[in-house]
Amino acid sequence: MPTFAPPVNPSESTQTSHAPTIRSVEYGNGYSQRATVGINQDRLKATVNWTLLSRTDADTIEVFLSARLGFESFDYALPPSTTSRKWVCNTWTRTEVTNQVASISADFVQVFDL
Repeated sequence: MPTFAPPVNPSESTQTSHAPTIRSVEYGNGYSQRATVGINQDRLKATVNWTLLSRTDADTIEVFLSARLGFESFDYALPPSTTSRKWVCNTWTRTEVTNQVASISADFVQVFDL
């Protein structure tokens, strides 16, 4: 499995969210019951941002993400963590700030592949 090693760490504006997998059943009189589904119930999602990248660094990041085609998982440790997780990225946006500077925003979704 490939390991994502971007040339620079993402900006501190990286945002993470959790998306627990649950099933809910509604009963009469306002009662309900909820249960988690599967063994990996809490999937992490992250919006990772790189601002003020050189064109070369932006190209390196974009080439890596493009090579995965949005379905191949890769290992990556979101800073400041040193614990690597498996991710897929099927959405990213590149913004050309100037002729020599670009920004990239990528949506990572944790996967639990074997």
